[in-house]
Amino acid sequence: MSKFLIICFLFLGYLVSGQITGYVNNELNESVEFATIYNLSQKTSSITDEAGFFKMNGRIGDSITIQHVNCKTKEFLVAKLHNNYLLEQKFISLNEIEVTAQYVRGL
Repeated sequence: MSKFLIICFLFLGYLVSGQITGYVNNELNESVEFATIYNLSQKTSSITDEAGFFKMNGRIGDSITIQHVNCKTKEFLVAKLHNNYLLEQKFISLNEIEVTAQYVRGL
């Protein structure tokens, strides 16, 4: 009987935890390379590869935050262990820069 309970306990642990995997894309359906994914529930993190793919420890119901320098940071609730995540692009406007040539004496 005790062996049965141990096996059930181990199997239950296997069912509730696993690996969260997925792809991160922008609204143009382009892969978001090197985005940071942070699992707020498990306190773990991961980074997407060149194809926008990531994997990390977690489970259904965890909250994850995905951020990238060119996209708006967004929080997601994990609904399934493999999913695709969509980020909205962030546009950064820079002021005009003037480049001039000057000779510096004494260097």
